[in-house]
Amino acid sequence: MIGKDAIATFGEVHPVVCKNYGVKTKVYYAKIDVDKLVKYSKEDKKYAPIPKYPAVERDIAVIVDEDIEVGKIEKVITKKCKKILEEIKLFDIYRSEKLGENKKSIAFALTFRAQDKTLTDEEISGAMDTIVSDLEKELNAELRK
Repeated sequence: MIGKDAIATFGEVHPVVCKNYGVKTKVYYAKIDVDKLVKYSKEDKKYAPIPKYPAVERDIAVIVDEDIEVGKIEKVITKKCKKILEEIKLFDIYRSEKLGENKKSIAFALTFRAQDKTLTDEEISGAMDTIVSDLEKELNAELRK
């Protein structure tokens, strides 16, 4: 922005000025009006308390048709596990003739956590079984073993 409402001004110091000070390289400057920057910033920060109960991590890899988008898979995974699925991270997309024609393997790291208790193995296994079942039904996915 330029003018009286400018949040920042910046540019290159003229080579003659640099030469007068014995500086042999290009020099750049920036001036930031922090008060104006804060004025235009959003202050609706959201904080969450540090989790009291431990997280459980599981990985899942499924083989799907090449045209199925990662977002569709993520929606199916999160649909029924919203209460305990804290995070889902894509960590691998693998393509190979061994998977089949027009197939790809998509792998996710899933983090489960309950806000009110430590999750049991049965609860995690049930969630994983539901995820696999829904992926098979809705996207014709196959669990990669």
